[in-house]
Amino acid sequence: MLIHGVMFTDIATGTTYYSHTDWSTPLYGNDINWYDVWYNTDRGRFAAYYDHDADWSVILKSQDIGLPSPKTTTVDIIGKDGTLDLTEAFGEVRYNNRTITFTFSAVENILDWDACKTMIANELHGKRMKITTWSDPDYYYIGRCTVDNYNSSKMQGTIVVKCDCEPYKIKHEATTEFIDAVSLKSIVIDSGRMTVYPTITVSEAMILVINGTSYSFAAGTYNNQLKFTYGGNTVTTTATSGTATFTFTEGAL
Repeated sequence: MLIHGVMFTDIATGTTYYSHTDWSTPLYGNDINWYDVWYNTDRGRFAAYYDHDADWSVILKSQDIGLPSPKTTTVDIIGKDGTLDLTEAFGEVRYNNRTITFTFSAVENILDWDACKTMIANELHGKRMKITTWSDPDYYYIGRCTVDNYNSSKMQGTIVVKCDCEPYKIKHEATTEFIDAVSLKSIVIDSGRMTVYPTITVSEAMILVINGTSYSFAAGTYNNQLKFTYGGNTVTTTATSGTATFTFTEGAL
């Protein structure tokens, strides 16, 4: 049983550092280098390992996943009560980055704290990562990680990692929906909170009506032709044969 853990994937190299529940089966990806935060029943404690060789002797003490603040725009008009809110003047609300903080705590030899911090810094500090947390394993965050030297404490045996992340968390698995001109002429697609641009694969020429607007497609695959927004997106067709498949990756706040 996974207790606490974080999976980091280096976007530049593809190297993955992750937590899993036994020595042979990772949560995601191939069996390569990882940080392993797990409960060792034989030794009766939490431990962290790198490459199965170097015992970090740390646990994930806490994680703080902040929400992204909205990008608001207001104008103060002289002679008018309050302010004029232009936040949604160009469409949907946009968001700033969010901050995620992980605090690791040493559980055995604090004298190894410097070496442990160096090991974590070598793998994470300054790098852009895909981050999956134990509490929300279906999604990942994208952000740049730094070891927070100011808030890390040798006396307390803690190492703090801060991540400046994009506002939306992204689903690991893509979502696929389809419409069938014979048996399923109309569907409502919930694409999640983030606006997405689906990949559309059409088996033969057909007209699709998406949120009230008609689009004509020949057989083939199309990218960035239309967008799905938050809430239900209604898709219908008047064709008598053929299918259309929509593939996209959902994002949430």
